Amino acid sequence: MHKVFQLPELCTVVEVEPYYQELNAFCTQQQDVEIDASKVERIDTAFIQLLIAFEQTLDKAGKEFCYGQCSDVFKNACRILGYPLNPTN
Repeated sequence: MHKVFQLPELCTVVEVEPYYQELNAFCTQQQDVEIDASKVERIDTAFIQLLIAFEQTLDKAGKEFCYGQCSDVFKNACRILGYPLNPTN
């Protein structure tokens, strides 16, 4: 079983701190995590760095991490930054 974490429409450096707190709470749970990025309309490098760090933390804890649905904006930002992602949709 896994938990789904919904990203907001705006994923910028301003939102990194509050979402860091929320994502960090997921690391203490015993469940795998799916990120739903379908609503993302704006994202910057700082937020993608947060997601990369989160993915690495989960990996070290032996938990699975994946992306569910992703907006085109999110996919393009990841592609531009060289962050490989394999969304389910």
